[in-house]
Amino acid sequence: MAHAMTSVVSFGRRGALGQISQRWKKVLARSELSDVEFAVGRQFGEVKIFRAHKLTLSVSSDVFHTMFYGSLPQGTDTAIDIPDVPPDAFSNMLSFIYAGAVENMRQENAVPTLYCADKYDLPWLAEACTDFILGQLKPDNCLVYLENALRWTPQYDALLEACWDVVDASSGAVFQSEHFSSLERSTLEAILQRNTLSAVENVIYTAVERWAAAACARKNLSPCPKNRRRMLGPALFLVRFPLLTDSQLADGPVKNGLLHPKETCKIFQRKHSTTADDKGPLEFSAESRKYPTFRLRGTHFRFKPQEKIFILDINGDWYATLVICETACAGRLSPIAKQEGGSLQKAMPVQIIRAVDILKRDFPVLAFIDGAFKAATYVSQRSGRHLVNIAGRECSVQFLQLKIASKEVDEWRAAQSAKN
Repeated sequence: MAHAMTSVVSFGRRGALGQISQRWKKVLARSELSDVEFAVGRQFGEVKIFRAHKLTLSVSSDVFHTMFYGSLPQGTDTAIDIPDVPPDAFSNMLSFIYAGAVENMRQENAVPTLYCADKYDLPWLAEACTDFILGQLKPDNCLVYLENALRWTPQYDALLEACWDVVDASSGAVFQSEHFSSLERSTLEAILQRNTLSAVENVIYTAVERWAAAACARKNLSPCPKNRRRMLGPALFLVRFPLLTDSQLADGPVKNGLLHPKETCKIFQRKHSTTADDKGPLEFSAESRKYPTFRLRGTHFRFKPQEKIFILDINGDWYATLVICETACAGRLSPIAKQEGGSLQKAMPVQIIRAVDILKRDFPVLAFIDGAFKAATYVSQRSGRHLVNIAGRECSVQFLQLKIASKEVDEWRAAQSAKN
């Protein structure tokens, strides 16, 4: 008796996954096949009805499974109210569940989509959102992401840390960005409280004045000193006016009337008096901001493509890091002129790149820690935080690029040459 022949049908042909994705998009779009409705976005003044399928949602999310098939399943005779999620973020979530991709991810909805992924326990969507945000992050848009992160996902430390790194490293450009003038006052206060801003205080003060004028315009108020102070509120006292030079004080907050005469008098007394009695309490901090920087040596910087220098932030401590690779970072850095000791010197601006972009590609990375270079390898991502193993210790990291040779790297190269 002949045995029946069996064969395996493969779906590995080109375009098969795309066809499956298109089919599930059609399933989502055909409302007559749905068995559950959601009314989304009531808190945002825009309620939109979404129709979906309990089974599809339940196999993708334990939260939905509990909602529909748990011990106390939620009734679905009427639309389920989802007031705290914007409609476009909920739409992104459904697209990801049904088709495995999000076609409408933008900087305005990326963080709310991340919030939605966390709310419904969708780690793959959360990772996709985080990757999108960190890949887009730069000085002219970091405030959008920062404000959304503070509002939506404050538990995602890695996202907030990345936003703060850009704010600190590129403070001047951040203060000039379009979104700065429309920040909520709480976000402005959070920025001004930082001791690690790289901008000089006069740049910070000028940006605050611009924010106050914009805040008056939003309230249809004249930008007089009284109204500007009212709009700033506690944020005014986070500007470190004693760090301004006398001419900057005179031409800025004194001339514009932002400071009261008594406040101005106290600041000048604090700056110039040699009497201890005049060094009493002051409403404004006189502490210098301490952005961690490396002093540049020489006027010309020569380096080979495989020599990349990074600053590695390990749990709050900063270290020089060498990445040995020809294509470790594709970003192009433009030199800027810097006055140093009466002569112009060329410096390289600091830019953010992601740890995962370096380490996930298995580039050999050495972190300069405790006087020696030690190998760093990528471990995993947990709760939005990338972990790296350095000398047997797991650390959460952020990378800043500094494309110049440093003393530590010169010494390391000399030691390697001696060994060879």
